Amino acid sequence: MPDLKGRYFIASDIAVRLGLGLGFSNDKDYTDTAGDVYDKYTSLYIRLSPGIEKQFGTDKFKGYIGADLPITSYTDKSQNNFGGVDTKIKNPYGEGYLGIGLNAVFGFDYYLFGNVYIGAEFAPGLIFRKYSDIVENDVVTNKGGTGFDFDLGSSSGIRLGIRF
Repeated sequence: MPDLKGRYFIASDIAVRLGLGLGFSNDKDYTDTAGDVYDKYTSLYIRLSPGIEKQFGTDKFKGYIGADLPITSYTDKSQNNFGGVDTKIKNPYGEGYLGIGLNAVFGFDYYLFGNVYIGAEFAPGLIFRKYSDIVENDVVTNKGGTGFDFDLGSSSGIRLGIRF
């Protein structure tokens, strides 16, 4: 799901931005009719992206440039019971992380009528991630590492909005 984004104009051509991304998953797969063999998986994704943009152009067509600072948290855990052994794992696939990034923002808005616009945005960016430890039954089995990525489409997309 795309982020929800809002912006507040502090001047006629300068706006502060805030993006919010959320995701949640909760799956339960049972493998026998007695219910004693199962696999449960839960994940939660949250991203806040504060930023700023500078607009230029005409009343009908406005381009903009700017930057945002995405802060992301992703956690997951699983619980399974195979052969009567209950196992709880935090970050089972080594994917949980806390990340911080920096995106350049380039876009445009075309005002269809009044304050209603359609536009597009391109936001290449960098992100640093600190991966969580893998913890099985309260014991750390693998220490989390770090990652650094460059992404051309981290929050790019087509926009539809209303300026209040």
